Amino acid sequence: MKFNETLTNFPRVTIEDNGELMLRSLRDRVNKKLAVLRDKHPDVDISDYYEHFSKLGLYPHNAYLFVRGHNIYDFTIKLGRNCCRHLREMHSEQSKLTAEDIETYYDELPTFEDALMASLGQTSYPQLAEVFQDAEYFSKYLKNIR
Repeated sequence: MKFNETLTNFPRVTIEDNGELMLRSLRDRVNKKLAVLRDKHPDVDISDYYEHFSKLGLYPHNAYLFVRGHNIYDFTIKLGRNCCRHLREMHSEQSKLTAEDIETYYDELPTFEDALMASLGQTSYPQLAEVFQDAEYFSKYLKNIR
């Protein structure tokens, strides 16, 4: 199992129990990967790696910052969509509006993805601004070669 597979393909993204099912699945996957690595490399002293990576600023409490961004983004989108669906269902049950009116209302709202992108503050992080510039450049480039 590759590391990135540890963070993707969850059976179902849920908000019930504060995401406990997903956290348990992630914990099991990481523990399984660690067991495989320990079996493959029994003579490796992992404490040396902790020291090395801590000098680089990587600690257990901030390891998520070093995960591939699009894996975290995809995970966040799945969770956000699920939250939005749940809120929509709650609104439908509690509202005196018709189902059609509720659909119209939610269709006029920005998507979760759009709201997330807006909240990332594209210009407040120089690296993120560069990613967007690169994406725009390649988008224009691909249009020109078609």
